[in-house]
Order: sequence, then C-alpha cells, then structure tokens
Amino acid sequence: MPRALPTALAAALVLAAAGAFWVRHTAPVEPLVLPAGGPVRLLGNDPWFHARHGWLAARGGLRRFDPQADFPRGLRTVHVGGYDALLAAVARGAPDREAAFARFAWVPPTLGALCLLGVALAAGWAGGPGAAALAAGLLLGWPGDFAARAWLGMVDHHVAEPLLGCAALAALAAWLARAHPRWPGALLAALPLWTLLFTWAGAPLWVGVLGVVAGVQILSGSADPGPTGHRIAAWAAVVGLGYGLALAGWPDAALMAPLVKPTLAALAALALAAGLWARLGPRLPPRIRPLALLVGAALALAAAWGWPATGDPLRALLTPRSALVAEHRAVDLARLWTGLGPAALLAPLGLLSPRARPLAVGALALVGLWAVTHDQAYAAPPAAALAAGAAVGALTRERAPWAPWAVGAAAAALWLAAPPPRVIPTLTHSVLRHDGLTQAARFLDRGDAAPAPGPPDMDLSGQPAVLADWQYGHLLAALTGRPVLASHGPSAVAAAFWTATDEDAALAAVCPDCAPGERVGFVVVDAQTAGPELPFHLAQTHQDAAALMTRSAPVAALGDLRFVVPGPGWRRTLAARLWADGGSGLGRLRLVWQSPGRSLLTWRGVAALGESLAEAIVVPEDASTAPLVERLARPDAAPVVAPGRIYLPGLRAPAVRVFEPVPGARVVGSARPGEAVTLALQIRPAAGAPLVWRQDTRADAQGDFAFRAPYPTDHPLPGGAVAVEGQYVLLVGDRPVGRVAVPEAAIQAADTVLLR
Repeated sequence: MPRALPTALAAALVLAAAGAFWVRHTAPVEPLVLPAGGPVRLLGNDPWFHARHGWLAARGGLRRFDPQADFPRGLRTVHVGGYDALLAAVARGAPDREAAFARFAWVPPTLGALCLLGVALAAGWAGGPGAAALAAGLLLGWPGDFAARAWLGMVDHHVAEPLLGCAALAALAAWLARAHPRWPGALLAALPLWTLLFTWAGAPLWVGVLGVVAGVQILSGSADPGPTGHRIAAWAAVVGLGYGLALAGWPDAALMAPLVKPTLAALAALALAAGLWARLGPRLPPRIRPLALLVGAALALAAAWGWPATGDPLRALLTPRSALVAEHRAVDLARLWTGLGPAALLAPLGLLSPRARPLAVGALALVGLWAVTHDQAYAAPPAAALAAGAAVGALTRERAPWAPWAVGAAAAALWLAAPPPRVIPTLTHSVLRHDGLTQAARFLDRGDAAPAPGPPDMDLSGQPAVLADWQYGHLLAALTGRPVLASHGPSAVAAAFWTATDEDAALAAVCPDCAPGERVGFVVVDAQTAGPELPFHLAQTHQDAAALMTRSAPVAALGDLRFVVPGPGWRRTLAARLWADGGSGLGRLRLVWQSPGRSLLTWRGVAALGESLAEAIVVPEDASTAPLVERLARPDAAPVVAPGRIYLPGLRAPAVRVFEPVPGARVVGSARPGEAVTLALQIRPAAGAPLVWRQDTRADAQGDFAFRAPYPTDHPLPGGAVAVEGQYVLLVGDRPVGRVAVPEAAIQAADTVLLR
C-alpha cells in the first residue's frame, strides 16, 4: 500500500466529517433561525449580548462599560472581548443591524467545524492518519453538549472555548515532546491560552487543566527531570507574561481580579517550582524523586486551597451545584456515554503512550470536572475525542496501524444503530417561546439609532429602562437599544417586583438607585416569568412559597391524588396579574402591546412516581400543541393523564405583554356607604381578543370612593398597539350608573377626576 494512501484517505474522511458537522448544525435550524422574510432569531439569551456588542464594536470599538446592562448602574465589561472583536470583523460592511445578526448566526457552526478539524489534526500528530480520522468520527458521532454550542444562531463565546482550549492542550503536548525545544516554541505553545483569555474570562480554568498535565508530565519524567522541568518552566513563564499583560491592559474587566490575579500567581509558582526541579531534581537519588514530587505537589495544593485568593475560586469551581457557577449541577455518570460515546472508554488508554499522555491527562481532567459539577460539558467531548484518537493511534502505530480504522468502523456502526437525539423539537420550542419577546422588543425598538460610540461612550440619558426577567435582558437590550434593569444575572429588585401584590409599593422600589430623570419605562412579562420562574423569585426575596400554594382538585385516574399547585395567593402577584389578567384592576400599569401568539401555563406532575408536587411549564400554542392547549385551557378542563405524566388545567393568554408604568389619575365619586362599585373600560389590543379593565372598591363610611385609572380616553396609547373604546363606566353590580372621561394629562400628573 502506498504510504500516502492512508494520509489521503484520512484527510478525505476528516474533511467529510467537518462538512457533515457543518450541515448537521445548520440545515435543520436554518428555517428557524433565518426565516425567509422574517427577522433573525438567535438561540437563547447570551447570544444577543454578543450580537449587540459585536455590532456596536463594528461601529466604533469594543466597550469597557455597558450602560445598557443592569440599569441604572451599568456594567463593567466581564470579558476582554476577543469574541466580540471577531463578530465585529464579521459585521464589517453589513448594511444594518439585522444583516449583521444574520452573519453572526453562521459563526458558531464555523467554529465548531474548525474545532473538529483541529481535533483531528492534533490526534493525527500524536497517532497518525488513522488517529485523525477516528478522532473526527468520534466528535461527529458523539459531540455531546458541544453540539449545543455549535448550532446556527447560538452566537455565544463558549463555542470558541473548546477550539482554543484543545489547541492549547495540543500545543503544550507538542512543546513537551520536542527533542530540542527553543523559546519561540514556548511562545507558540502559549498562544492559544493567550487568545482564550482575550475571548473568555474563565480561561484560567484551562490553565488549571494544563497545570495538571504539567504536573503529571513532571512525575512521569522524573527519570530525566532536567529537560521536562525546563520546558514546563518556560511554558508557564510565557503564559504568565501574556496574562500579566492582559491584567495590566484590562484591569477593570469584572473577572480579571478574582480569576486572573490568582492564576498569575499560580503560573509564577509553577514556573519557579519547575525551574527548581530542573536544577535540583537530577541531584536527588532516582528512587526519591517521585516521593519528593508528590510531597511538593501536596504542599502546593494545600497552600492554594488555604490561600483565600486561590482557595475560594477552587472551592466554588469544584463544589457540585455551586451557586457561583451557573453551569453547576449534579450529573449522573451514566451520561458519560451519551455525552462522549466510545471516547469515554478509549481516552484513558492514552496514559499508556508517552506521546498521547498529555492529551489523555487534559481530557480526563475536563471529564472529571464535568462529572463532578457539570461545568465544561461542552469542552469535554472535543478533548475526549482528541485523546481517544491519539491513544489508539499512538499505541498501535507500529504494530497494528490498521487498528484506528477498525475502531472507527466499529464506532460508525454503533452510531448508526443508535437513535438520533431529539434536539430540533427542543430548539423549536425555545425559539417559539422567545418569538413573543422578539416581537415585543421590536415594538419597543428605538430602531438602529443606538448612538455610535464616543466620549464618554453610549449616551442613554433620559431613555426609559425595560424591566423583564433577567434571562431576557440581553435580547431586549440588543433589539430595543434601551437599557434593561437586569441582564447578567438574577435581580432581587426585579424578583421583588414580580412577587409583589401592592403595585404602588412595587413601583416605588423597582429602581432604588435611579437618579432624577432615570426611570423604568416599560415592563415586559411572559408566562415563564409568571409561572416557572416564580419559585426562584420567591427564593431571592426570602418569601415562603407555601403561602402561595394550594391543592388541586382530586385526580380520579390517580386515586384522587391532589397536587400542590399555585393558588389564590399566586394570582394576586403582579407577575400573574400582568400576564394572565392583562393588568386588569391595576391603576398604574397599563397594557400597551401584546403578542399575537399565545402560551399555555400549565402544571405537570409525575404520576409514575406518585409525586404530589407539580411543576409549572409553558406550552407555546402552535399547530402541534393546539389540541393539548385547547383541552387544558377550557374553563371546565379536566386533567390530561399521559404515560408517567399528568397535565393539570392551565391558563392561556398572549405569550408576552408589555406595560407602561404611569402615575395614574385619581377618579373619585360617592355612593351609599359600604356599597360595592366597579370602574370598567373596554380595551381593544391590535392582536388578540378585546379586554375589559375593571377595578373594584367599596364606598367608605361617608359614601366616598376612589379609583386609580391608567388609560386615557382622549389620547392614543404609545405605539398604537392598544386602543380604548369609549369612556370609563361606573357599575353598581352589573348596572351602569355613570360615565367619565379621563385625559392623559390627568394620568401623567396624578390629578383627580370627579365622577358625576
């Protein structure tokens, strides 16, 4: 067989795998993300942050301060912004924001395919052509959570992390394997880590992973400590130099001080320790060297664990379900197979090969971190595929060069026999759930008039902020050009607003840091905010969720089991009144827009486990869900029992509603003492059925009563998406006894209007 044939065949297979990866992550979702004639739909929340910053950077440079985020304080940049700089380069020449966002959507699958090519190239270096083909096939067949980062439209910076992290791992392995290393080689080995730091502030995590690689390499090379120690010392020094320059250039980046400073100290310690080992190790008897290394490593870990600057981040990182790391949650080890496939079994074999050992150690460190905390779930599959391909190739390169091809064929057969994951329905549900928010954002859009950067950066003076659940902050900031109250994390202030029952108190406390002229001008609410997110809002504000719960009607099909569901207390919260009731009865929050699409908020119990608690879920109404939504939304709806599940009757309303806070006019009148009276007004949104706003009260002992009215009868509402029909009607029982017009001027000035 010609020697060039395996290389050519491997190159063809790797390129085919990269092409298949690209097609798999673009074709199924392209109609969803880039609908013909419709606006761009990015997937999730964080992609909108990077899309906005990439577009603004294309118009005038990266921002160190973001006045749109976390109104009214704004937010210092979290990352240096390398990924946003890449997006800015992609946006060059785009005629408008929408065109730029459409370009950004293609960046994740492109970087994902490049990562697959890089993994194959590195595996080929360690194990030959067959190793390259095997690694590419393993990553294509079992991409795990890495696939979620590479979808068309998932414009998040984490897709670049496995590419640069695996490049850093391979570069370190190549540097350690060089027969005659020179300083420029250390620079090349450090370059991917430098780039990663400028892309993602969590890059120090990879320094820790590669530090483990360096430690194992020193231990395994204890028979000849001089060369290994010198190489690791040079690598750590060069990486530390780059991190020091980044810290000096971007000292105000939010994660620089807590993460980069201790990492810089750790790199300095590693360089010093490796250099000392290179000089002192050869003087020790060979039998004592491994013990000396283990004792030194134990002392170093103890010092790092005990020093608060490094110990606190380490404890947060390695603690399952850590509140400081968003990705943390417990993981079943059985998911190692679904996430990594055969690579989970093959990667450890790399420990037996000197050439593949650094790759295997790095991959196992990432997999271990993922298994404990669920962090790095998207980085583990590429690293494991790289290590697995390298391991099989390196171990069989001399005696059985056909082995990687045989293993690859077996893996391909296994993959073909496995059922494909049902990912597209999940993505479709997510996009449909966000469609109403996207439409709401475009209603609030200031257009493409977000000011170009200039001293002192973006001027948003006088722009009213938008209050929504923090998960939608980035989307709303990107598509409205307005500041948002919360975007980078949960907000206790916003949570207190959603769970409040007194709108006056809630509006008074919604922006405690606002200066004169700063205000919350719009409130955006959806079913997710009113239902599934409510327990988190209650926990943030230290409220007892049990006070809002009740027992459902007995379910005969389950032996009259009663589920714990939200009760009347929940219906009195602002989140529920705004979304489910359209703000009816509220005097200072008026509806200005609602989405044409509707959602069902229902409660699902796990009947198979006899579980009495029910979780709130949101079901967007479309052709596929319409039968279930219709059954559960009827006033006389009965529970729907499915295998292992039960769906309880729910509430159907427009998916998203937008409200405007106003002072509200005070409408006063008189009736018999103690008499119940109602003020009602017909409202007609442009989308959806007409609504009746009604507020109930009772006359006091002197016969006086007062209402708070938010809607004008002489003036169109902002945006023209909601109209008022006629005048306010005073009802006693169901009998109209009077009418009153309320001007917009009285609403804005909180004036009194007399009801005659």
